[in-house]
Amino acid sequence: MNTNSINTISKYLLLLLLILTGASCNDNDDAEDTSIPVLISQNINDGDVVGPSGYVELTFSKAMRQAPDTEIYFNGGVVRVSINYEKVRYTFSGMENKECTFEVPAGALTDMQGRAYDEDFFLSFTAKSEISGGGKVFDAIVDSKGNGDYTTLQAAINAITTPPTSPYKIFIANGTYNECVRINKNKPFVHLIGESRDGVKIQFAVNCVDDSSNATSWPYSIFNENSPARKAGYSEEQNTVVLIEATDFYAENISIINLYGAFSNRHTGGLGKNGQAEALINREDRFALNNCLLVSYQDTWWTQHQVENGYYRFTLGIWWTSTYTIC
Repeated sequence: MNTNSINTISKYLLLLLLILTGASCNDNDDAEDTSIPVLISQNINDGDVVGPSGYVELTFSKAMRQAPDTEIYFNGGVVRVSINYEKVRYTFSGMENKECTFEVPAGALTDMQGRAYDEDFFLSFTAKSEISGGGKVFDAIVDSKGNGDYTTLQAAINAITTPPTSPYKIFIANGTYNECVRINKNKPFVHLIGESRDGVKIQFAVNCVDDSSNATSWPYSIFNENSPARKAGYSEEQNTVVLIEATDFYAENISIINLYGAFSNRHTGGLGKNGQAEALINREDRFALNNCLLVSYQDTWWTQHQVENGYYRFTLGIWWTSTYTIC
């Protein structure tokens, strides 16, 4: 057999091998998942006794959404749930010594392709001001409407007199909190849990531009004694809406908005002005955000950390540290 014949046979054998290999491979990476959503777990079970403020969370086998023209109920009233991929949550507060129900009718929740969770879900539990052997679900409740322990977040922070050694959980009801907040170094383990990210707004208009000749920024500068921030009693160190100086901080479901940089077409009271105006500064380790919104114009977040499941609205800077800026 000559060399040309051998080469020809080799080519055909190689081609046949490739065809057989491709046929034997069953790559399902791109295959559509046609399974029906399954409820995997729930944080409260039927008949449980819980605190007066908290949340019901259902975890499914797939990312979920609420189907159009459907309703979900808490204590018989229509409520809005928050959905984060496979987790469906409803946050409640002010339920001291009440019997509570949470109901999701069949078909109200579907996966992202519209496949419905086709079972009725009904949960009944008791909420009490104190849980025997368990204590309160939250250490403090902040509600701008007066239905909690405090009407401002800073008041709840100031009430911490002994440095916590475990999570000190503060629930923040939906509302607009026009204040600057500072958590001092001697108050670690503060956990802020908002009722919903878009419903809880901590906001103020302040910048840290130290230039009295700048007619745009100076009226709102923390260095200007006649600025709204200084008139409200904040010191020069409070050059941001929220200042975290303690370790082990955690925040969830909260919007922190510096109105100086926020645009008015998106945020009521927003000025949309240029200049360094952080929404959030954190200076210590062990820091986490989950499902939070940070809003400003320039240098929105001063940090050395990373965030999961959150996003920012900004124009010039996303975040900056003492060593670098990401734009």
